[in-house]
Amino acid sequence: MKKYQKRIGALCAVMILMLTGCQIQPDRGTETESSSLKEEKKTEGTKSETTTDQVDIAQEPAEMLRLRIERQYYEGPDVTEGGTVFFGEYDTLALVDTDPTTAIGKALEDWNADYENEYRMQAVQYADQAKEDTDTVADGMYYYLSSEIKTERVDSQVVSLRLDNSAYRGGVHGDYWENGITFDAQNGKQLTLSDLGNIQSDLKEYVWQKLKPREEDFFEDGEQTLSEMIRTEDICWYLTGQGVQIVINPYEMASFAAGQFRVLVPYQELSGINERYVPQEDTKGIEYSSLIMGDDAYEQDMDGDGVQDTLFIRTDYEKQDEMDVVTICYNTSELTLTETLGVASAYICKENGTYYLLLTTYGFAEEKTTRLYEFLDGEPVEVFRLEGGEVLGCSQDGVWTERVFQRLGTYWGHQYYILQDGILQPASYICVLANGKDAEYRHGITPKQDVPARMEQGMDGSLEDSTLRAGITIYPITIQDHPESGTSTIGFELIDGTYGELEVYIDEEGRQYVNGIEQMDLFDDLPYAG
Repeated sequence: MKKYQKRIGALCAVMILMLTGCQIQPDRGTETESSSLKEEKKTEGTKSETTTDQVDIAQEPAEMLRLRIERQYYEGPDVTEGGTVFFGEYDTLALVDTDPTTAIGKALEDWNADYENEYRMQAVQYADQAKEDTDTVADGMYYYLSSEIKTERVDSQVVSLRLDNSAYRGGVHGDYWENGITFDAQNGKQLTLSDLGNIQSDLKEYVWQKLKPREEDFFEDGEQTLSEMIRTEDICWYLTGQGVQIVINPYEMASFAAGQFRVLVPYQELSGINERYVPQEDTKGIEYSSLIMGDDAYEQDMDGDGVQDTLFIRTDYEKQDEMDVVTICYNTSELTLTETLGVASAYICKENGTYYLLLTTYGFAEEKTTRLYEFLDGEPVEVFRLEGGEVLGCSQDGVWTERVFQRLGTYWGHQYYILQDGILQPASYICVLANGKDAEYRHGITPKQDVPARMEQGMDGSLEDSTLRAGITIYPITIQDHPESGTSTIGFELIDGTYGELEVYIDEEGRQYVNGIEQMDLFDDLPYAG
């Protein structure tokens, strides 16, 4: 069961994207035969150059912009007689309830196509190099390239995203780096620092004052290097709810051992910034921004007393129990969590003037738990808990989670929640299952007798009452629960792509029925149904 859930779950890990240009930077401390992603190289498991049809672009932004990130495995020639030599995984962007012909919809669609193509070409290079590195393979190791998309700010003004990259291709250690990308949500333009206004001077001065205490860690002429990186915009940046986040990756200004340098520049410190890109408090009741992990703290007046509060998550390795101890540090108070093995994700959310911490932790047996904390009397207090779910992204429209669904079997999937009055409430729209079109990772179920269903009819895709015949395999792809009636609508596809829906009734003991037939009696091949 674990193997199935891992593989199907990795297919679809949601959130929201980011990258500079759309180029994944190569490892900066490792020499390679070629670091260019523009090479026109085709091989098994890669795509040829992506082309898209011309469409009319509407200039109005989508009222509710929702993005979904799907995790993909690289499927190139990565296996030799001695075993796997390269492993690759990356996130791709999909739009949810967003008109793809809007300016922002088209911009994100085009970026995603370019990014996926470039990732696959670089993965080919890694796989080719791995096959020649016999020493690494002999040691039981393998090369890898991973790209994970995170959301930073998504509202009616901007879409700003972060891409976390990690890689290994021989040597003493792997590498990690970040990229950022920001779009104008109204016209779809990919923004530069210059587009934000006359801010480069203020930006450089603020960042250098924060970095100066560690000047001895930098290569020669650290301040001049920073100035040049900002002037040429050869630097990782993105927008959050509080300001412009600057990230200095390893090897850019200092050695790998010095680590990554991060500075959040508040909007109010940038006198020349275009107000168009500063968050407007009155546009939505909820403001979200991701929490910086590790030693970099989130700083904001969270309790309204006029004094800046400091919050960060500390993870300490406990050698005796071989586990990570997670501690929430809020000003001078500390809350240590028990029965956790590490942090999966953490986000700061602001709802109707109240700040919350959304923290997902790993537990034993690889279970995940999301806890919602409010800051009361100077301490973080747990006010809500979501078992078995991980927060993968936050925006002003909701909280995007990954969790297990028990409907006609067991599937990994994704669902939006709304943060309301300190509680995560499921949104009304459909849950998306990680049961995609890739035959290796999707699971079909086959009824043993005819059952009523609604199926696509004609060219317009409308649904009409029909019959799902015995022996016809279906692939569940969506779930929409109806708590008031105790039923769920299961959206499915046939092998030819035809869409249909089944109604499932759930009794008080959790048993599921289709047309009065219990699910285990109707289907032989449910994936780990319970």
